[in-house]
Amino acid sequence: MTTISIYSNILALVLGVLIFAILLFRKGKSFAFKLLTVNIFIPTFFIAYSIILKAGWLHYVPHLFKVPVTLILLFGPLGYILIRALLNNEQSFKKSDWLHAIPFLLYFIELVPFFLHSTEYKLRIINTIVNQDIIQLIGYEVGVIPNKIHAIIIQLSNFGYVIATLYVYRKNKLSQNDTEDIETKNKLAFAQIIVAIKFLNTFIAMFAILFYNSLPGVGLFIMNMSLSTFVITLAVLMLVNPDYLYGDEYSLILSNNQKLIISKKALIKSNLLAMTNSTSEASVFLNTNCQVLYYNMLAEKRIKLIFNKQLMVDDDFKKYIQPGVFNQFFKNYENAIKGETISFEIQEISTNAESAEWFKITLMPIYNESKNILGISLKIVNIDKLKRLEIDNQEYIKKLEAIAWQEAHVLRAPIANLIGLARLLKKARISEDKTKRATFISQIYQEVERLNNHICEITINSNQILLENLKSSKSEGNTADKI
Repeated sequence: MTTISIYSNILALVLGVLIFAILLFRKGKSFAFKLLTVNIFIPTFFIAYSIILKAGWLHYVPHLFKVPVTLILLFGPLGYILIRALLNNEQSFKKSDWLHAIPFLLYFIELVPFFLHSTEYKLRIINTIVNQDIIQLIGYEVGVIPNKIHAIIIQLSNFGYVIATLYVYRKNKLSQNDTEDIETKNKLAFAQIIVAIKFLNTFIAMFAILFYNSLPGVGLFIMNMSLSTFVITLAVLMLVNPDYLYGDEYSLILSNNQKLIISKKALIKSNLLAMTNSTSEASVFLNTNCQVLYYNMLAEKRIKLIFNKQLMVDDDFKKYIQPGVFNQFFKNYENAIKGETISFEIQEISTNAESAEWFKITLMPIYNESKNILGISLKIVNIDKLKRLEIDNQEYIKKLEAIAWQEAHVLRAPIANLIGLARLLKKARISEDKTKRATFISQIYQEVERLNNHICEITINSNQILLENLKSSKSEGNTADKI
């Protein structure tokens, strides 16, 4: 047991000194990492003191006698402030933080008379203990309050601060549970490990007190192992994750791939949010078996309106296709599964053909990184107003074509007749013959009347067409303003 304790202490001392030195000489440390440096120093110093006691070297450094024990009272408070500062981005102590040092100060003041004694006095005490027995050295009474009471106070203090530290960590984790920020996630992960190690260390130390009276060697072994475990675990963690070790901005030292992933996730999240809240485009994602993977609010409302059913993930989308457009839809769906992007228009089936709305459907294949089709993105846009405007325009064009035909054919006959009659009147014989002349003039008048009637008819039709088109345009404009 002693051999295990010695080797674990030596390993913890080497790793603790290494991590402490790196943190100590690292420039630009944040407040939290300065506290981490002290949190590494205290148990490392205590482990070094234990090695000195076990090796019988205390007479070389007598002024260290009892000093590390007092520092243990700072271990709990500094660990608590470390987690609080790390998770809350604090840059300095709070005004009330000095209160956490009161137990340490009281214990230190109690031992000040002993600390002020000469080297000879301390050496006399050390030499009176047979073989400088470590248990007797640790248990040697130098203060007013018995060591057993001090041990209980120290462990209760550490336990209380571990609970407080756990509360701070839990509170921050719950408030930032859905965060996508890598920096926050790294801080929470690092804090979680420190809290877990401290909790385990405190529990083991409290367990060791139970053995200290009856089996002081076992109790001392357990306490040493708990401190060594804390230092070794924390040191290995920081060596394995250099981002934790080298500076305060560890969470910002991200690879290009990490930054790319963050930007992609943010883009996907914003696009998905926009798609979900869209009021103009119903979106449904289908797998290759036509099952629903995702849908937005507009698609849900549309299905509810037409089929009076609640659209659900994993539903077979076939049951939401009206029979009249089923074949057309799935012919295009099969083409989309083959890799084509298809757009087509359909009119919903309704008992009232005039109220049946038009929709534009787009089927677009979705690929994974290996270029394999995962499913189909189905987008449905209501184009009823545009479609009806298109139909109105087609009717308008047909009416204009009818007018053009009238101008080309109906007006041509009276004009041709007028030209013929005018040529006849130019002839001298007819001009002299008053009867024929009167007949021709009468015929010219009739053709002019016929021509005028046709022109009036065309004008009326043209004005009617223009008026209908103007009313239609105003109606569309008012609708657009409302939208």
